[in-house]
Amino acid sequence: MAVVLLIGAGLMIRSVRNLIAIDPGFNPSSVLTLRVNIPRAAAPASAGVPAATQAGAPATPPGPPPLVVQARSLVERVRAVPGVVAATLSNDLPLDGSASAVFYTAEGQPAVNAQNIPRAYIHAVSPDFFATLGIPLTQGRTFIDNELVPQSTAVIVSDQVVKRFWPGQDPIGKRLKFGAVDSNNPWLSIIGVAHDVKYRGLPENPTKDPDIYMPFVDRNTVAAIGVRTTGSPSAMASAVRSAIRAADPSITVYSVRSMDELIGSQTAQSRFIMWLMGAFAAIALLLAVIGIYGVMSYLVAQRTREIGVRLALGAAGSDILRLVVGNGSRLIGAGIAIGIAAAFVLERLVSTLLFGVTAWDAAAGVAVVVLATVALLACYVPALRATRVSPISALRYE
Repeated sequence: MAVVLLIGAGLMIRSVRNLIAIDPGFNPSSVLTLRVNIPRAAAPASAGVPAATQAGAPATPPGPPPLVVQARSLVERVRAVPGVVAATLSNDLPLDGSASAVFYTAEGQPAVNAQNIPRAYIHAVSPDFFATLGIPLTQGRTFIDNELVPQSTAVIVSDQVVKRFWPGQDPIGKRLKFGAVDSNNPWLSIIGVAHDVKYRGLPENPTKDPDIYMPFVDRNTVAAIGVRTTGSPSAMASAVRSAIRAADPSITVYSVRSMDELIGSQTAQSRFIMWLMGAFAAIALLLAVIGIYGVMSYLVAQRTREIGVRLALGAAGSDILRLVVGNGSRLIGAGIAIGIAAAFVLERLVSTLLFGVTAWDAAAGVAVVVLATVALLACYVPALRATRVSPISALRYE
């Protein structure tokens, strides 16, 4: 059991280290994330009465009341907070669990069916989204202000879209549309290509679907804001919240978390199991050492007379040492062999929690070496005591 737990703890430690070192495709350092709910202004009393129309044409229903403040102006206020380097708007942010997917058609794509129809996750972002989050643009450019309108046909796609449909070609100017090829949706023109991002989960996105970025249009009541700071994002949370609420007290600010916290939540299960198995492994190792020491001490005591006879007949202390340690080594070897076999079964059970490691990982070898070394030391102490037995006293031992 000590072998199984030590190998399991070693694999989980290596796995968590690999998870921490993984590149999510963006720079999470010093980034604060939050969401805002901007209420609409109260509609005037006459808003519910349609305006008169000519020649009896049906009246046009009034649109929704305007927002009490535009999300873009909130970001400007946030940028003015001391310690804020950059801020951006979007409908969702990496790892916040708010992304949604749609089917799309790429220009020149081959015939598709229900199994391979292209699907992508859609994100509405402001022009500074990529610079704020540290997402590199591998080709093209970001959005410009006159593209931040509902009728905009500009889109930015992730590398996966280009690799699937236009490998080795210049994707700038290529087109795609949402829905099937015969849908009435307009064709959209690619103006840039962004580096692939672990947008929806770590260590990998739950699905292989790519990402498509649309211009953020300032008309929705809910928006996500990403803020890059010079210091600790958590320390800046209060100042950023106050700057937003100063624009209008009715604005709700929620889900205020640093990007490191979002990443931490993705690895929380693996880290918990790592600490749990580590604690059990330490306890198992301690119990194994105590048990081995107790058993070997008992066996030495049982063989005291035999040891005295051997010493009286001329056996050296090293011979006694080899005798006792050899017997213990055979028991230790058997236990390690059984433990390694059981560890392979454990590895299959927890394989979904491991990342970048297998049962043959070096951590497993280190765990076995540590246990074997400590166990041999537990055998060595009683063996050393046996070499100091007086032959006369041993022959009289009952």
